[in-house]
This record gives sequence, C-alpha cells and structure tokens, in this order.
Amino acid sequence: MIARCVMGRGEKAVSFKDFPCWAKIGAALLCVAFLFNLPTNSGDVAAWVQAFGSIAAIVGAGLIARWEFRTAESVRQIDNLELKIELARACFSAANDAVVAMVHFAEKVQLRIGGGPKIGVERLEEMQFTFRALLNKNVPAPVLEHLLVIQREIAYALSEIRMLNEDENHPIDILRGAIRKSNSRPGPIKESAKELLKLLNLYIADLRAVTQKRGA
Repeated sequence: MIARCVMGRGEKAVSFKDFPCWAKIGAALLCVAFLFNLPTNSGDVAAWVQAFGSIAAIVGAGLIARWEFRTAESVRQIDNLELKIELARACFSAANDAVVAMVHFAEKVQLRIGGGPKIGVERLEEMQFTFRALLNKNVPAPVLEHLLVIQREIAYALSEIRMLNEDENHPIDILRGAIRKSNSRPGPIKESAKELLKLLNLYIADLRAVTQKRGA
C-alpha cells in the first residue's frame, strides 16, 4: 500500500513477491511470536501494535527504496533506447542518401571518362562531413561498424573523382578500374543501410518491450 501511494500513473505495483527475504522472514517470526505470546491486557496490545507498526515502517521504507531504484533503472533504459533510436534513424537516413549519391556519381564517372565535364564533389564532401559528425556522436557499436563502411566508400569515391578531374587521360586499365569501382560503391552502402534499418527496428522493439514491462 505504501509503495502504491508514491507510484505514478502506469507504474507497476509492488506485490508480495517483491518483498526482500529478510522482510518475509522477519514478518513470519513476528507472527509466530505473536501467536505464542497473545496479548492479555491493553499494555500488551499497545506493545504488539508498536512492534507491528515498526516492522511495517521498515519494510515499507525498504520497498519504496527498491521501487525507486527499479523506476530509475527503467527510466535509464528508456532514455538509452530512445537515444539509440534517434541515432540509428539519422544514420539510416544518411545511408540511403549515400546510396542514391553513389549511383549518381557512378554515372558521372562514366561520362567523365568518355570526355565529359569535371565532376563536382560538393555533395560527396557534404556527405563525408555528415558521417564524420555522426561518428563523433555516441553511436552504438553495431551502428558504428556500418558508418565506418559508408565513410570508407565515400572517401574512396572522392579520391577517384579528384583523380579523374585532374586528368581524364589515364591508362585504359586505370580508367576501367575507376568505372568498375564506381559501379561497385553503392553495394556495400546499400547493405549497410539494410543492417541499419534492422538495428533501428530492433531498438524500437526493445523500447516497446521495456515500456510494456514498466507498465505491466
């Protein structure tokens, strides 16, 4: 009852199974002592009332402390998962943009090798800045793994495009390699985007589970 009075809406009530072992044992011993020493006068009754009241106060204080600890831990879990979801969603969105950009730049590379205009790198540089900013955040390790893959592909693409912009008259094997590499760049990024989406859905499911458990 004491624990229920301080709980907010949606919090789980403390049941008998939540009582610590020492409280259960103490209550049992007190009941046994009471049965073998039934009060015979008003003084005994007052003493027993005081004894039961003291035990109830101690147990109540312990239960409140235990409930507060569990509530604080639940709040920390929820805050942590909400942060993971926010970061995973931002990384997934950036990864999708990177896939589209890499497909676009693969087409530009072929045009450049065929004598087309120089390729602007501003978009890739902005994407590189975005992923560097994400890497500086406290992203979960599984998310970080895929960010590194994407950042690597962007760095390679920038290097190849700058090489082609300087001079398109490279040996044919280098030009063919540039085309092959530019066409393969979207693949690893697309796979990383898929994995980031899986992680995002996993974090959302974990948050839902923790929230439901807290309100059960």
